[in-house]
Amino acid sequence: MLAYAAKRLALAALIVAVAAAAMFIHAVPGDPVSVMLGPRASPELKASLMERMGLDRPMPVQLARFFGGLLRGDLGVDVFSNRPVADIVFEQLPRTLEL
Repeated sequence: MLAYAAKRLALAALIVAVAAAAMFIHAVPGDPVSVMLGPRASPELKASLMERMGLDRPMPVQLARFFGGLLRGDLGVDVFSNRPVADIVFEQLPRTLEL
């Protein structure tokens, strides 16, 4: 029974890791910075946001930083409200659990 539970937890962790890695595939047409800032943003502003978000680094480095943050409980900062994502998630958690 314990071995079965451990196997299921390991599989769940693998699924979450694959899903998180899949988020890094930029499915939105164009780059995410242009989508967030709009077409009239200056190149300097785009470059600044790309650097702040770490999008100027190679994909493996971005993934490593993301998973490192996850291990520390850092989910990042919401780009629209400029609030920690963990705060937003935990704010909505009681309603989610209620469902």
